[in-house]
Amino acid sequence: MRYISIDISTSGDTTIYPFVAGRFFRVLSYTLTSDTAMTFKWKSGTNDISGAMSIAASGSIVVPFGPISPLGLIGNLQTNFNEDLIIETSSAGNLTGHLVLIESVA
Repeated sequence: MRYISIDISTSGDTTIYPFVAGRFFRVLSYTLTSDTAMTFKWKSGTNDISGAMSIAASGSIVVPFGPISPLGLIGNLQTNFNEDLIIETSSAGNLTGHLVLIESVA
């Protein structure tokens, strides 16, 4: 498991976790806060893996751990193989928080 801090102050794409050859990432949980009203979305490289989500000024979003199946942790989001995990923000402001992810192979 990886525990990643998030601290974004510009608009556009920010790489949260860079790709690792032959692996994909599964986001198990995350928490985000913002001092500015904005929308954000999660991306795998250039591909959207969530829709645009709104967060209010001084707002927070908490996404707890996803369910566990007999095959392991399901998670909330997943990148494609060999792609960065990215957050795209609609406007400048301080979007901060943290996430927990695992790296997986097939």
